[in-house]
Amino acid sequence: YLAMNRLINIKRYQIGKVYRRDQPCAARGRYREFYQCDLDIAGVYDKMLPDSECIKIMADILQKVDVGDYQIKINHRRLLDGMFSVCGVPNDKIRCVSSSIDKLDKAEWSEVRRELIEEKHIEPSVADKIGVYAKLNGGNELISKLKADDLLSKNKDALEALEDLELLFKYCSIFNLNDKVENFLLNYLLLTLTSIYYDIFFRIL
Repeated sequence: YLAMNRLINIKRYQIGKVYRRDQPCAARGRYREFYQCDLDIAGVYDKMLPDSECIKIMADILQKVDVGDYQIKINHRRLLDGMFSVCGVPNDKIRCVSSSIDKLDKAEWSEVRRELIEEKHIEPSVADKIGVYAKLNGGNELISKLKADDLLSKNKDALEALEDLELLFKYCSIFNLNDKVENFLLNYLLLTLTSIYYDIFFRIL
């Protein structure tokens, strides 16, 4: 669209009907046809600025509809990949390990550790290294802690991801979102998100 109309940048939103590709289930409220709000930012902008604007828009909407308390959880695909790498997870097992870590919001670490070792065939020492990071979450203080980490600070992907997150949090501070935004390392890691997105991803709880 940008190329066809010789546009450099565009910001737009649209609310309309969309249709599921996968199997709908009316009993569970998963209808084939439903309404969805779509927000698009395309073009060249300062780094992390569009990401922070999306977070600001989400916060404004939730404030207006008065949903009550909520938290915006933010993560970075390259940070997670870097973390798995420094822990010793083979590249071909990163996604299957992610699917186990995805259960941390419902299961104890001991259960996830057992699955990693017995079902995913991850070495116990590797699982224990993952466990050190699995309990971490926070804001700017966590980013500073991870940048000083002996292992992560030597991994290019992790270090660049942390710099992205640091910049994103500065923008969020300008937007007065410090009390709503929290970086998280492994909590609520979504396998579907890490399979689709390369950089920043977030969800609201």
